[in-house]
Amino acid sequence: MSEESKRRFSAMHTAGTLGTIGAIVIAIGMDGAEIRSFIKLSAFLLVVGVPFFMLLGGFGKVFLAFIPDAFRTLFAKPATPNPTYAEIARYGSRYAVGAGVIGTVFGLIHMMGEISSPESMGPAIAMAFISVLYALLLSELFFPFLYRAYMGPTAESTTGSGPLSRKGLGLLSGVALLLLLTVFVMMYAMNFYEENQSASWSTTVELKPFETNVGDIWHGRVIAFTPALVVSERAEMDIRVNRTLLRDRIIGAINSMSEEQVLANDARERVKTVIRDEANKLLTNSSQGQVAEVLLGDFLIKQGVPGQGNGVGP
Repeated sequence: MSEESKRRFSAMHTAGTLGTIGAIVIAIGMDGAEIRSFIKLSAFLLVVGVPFFMLLGGFGKVFLAFIPDAFRTLFAKPATPNPTYAEIARYGSRYAVGAGVIGTVFGLIHMMGEISSPESMGPAIAMAFISVLYALLLSELFFPFLYRAYMGPTAESTTGSGPLSRKGLGLLSGVALLLLLTVFVMMYAMNFYEENQSASWSTTVELKPFETNVGDIWHGRVIAFTPALVVSERAEMDIRVNRTLLRDRIIGAINSMSEEQVLANDARERVKTVIRDEANKLLTNSSQGQVAEVLLGDFLIKQGVPGQGNGVGP
């Protein structure tokens, strides 16, 4: 009888395989996370691909025969021990650890390269963490299960030469700890940087009162307000130097507003938005930062004709 015909379905192997998968999936679902959040092709190719080709190079055709047999072993117990396949599982576990470490280092390097762009750091952090996760699944669950199945009763007496030594597990744990520390340090540094940046929004540039029509001279109404701009220190000088140009832009934008917009309940916020947008356009052209806030005093809509002071610089 061939080895394949002597295999018998193992309820315990099947329960172990399906139970492990089910426990992981259910645990993810209970926390409200999505399975796809734990799927990253680049990490999978690295952590699975590196052991695959290393084992292929080391064991050749024997490894190719091992692959389908290993998946059958997840559900059916081998009839006799197979030390060669056990050795493949042992090396596969070690190669998975190495690939996980490489994936984590790649993620850390990517994180450092994107440190000035926080929105781009997510994929790098995911690459680092998911590489560790995939390495643990292979080195601590998949390959040890196969190793014990192929070694049979002798597995108890060869514990010290099992799939993953304490040294390898310590390496993987150390890398995971280093990754966590790096992320925490970077988050602290970014928070510190943002706090210092926000502290620089301390300069207020006050402009002299505006008084102008809105569109055509409808019903003889005039809009009047006194604005002030909260800007960074390096933008203050640019605002003061270009105050006449800024005033002309604000008046032009206000004149383009409709009667309905000015009489609406949110007219004050609309005017603040217009002032902020025009000031930011000016600052963007000169690369001097942005307006943090617009303050309005004496915001009035009144009957009459704009004063003679309209158009005078702040």
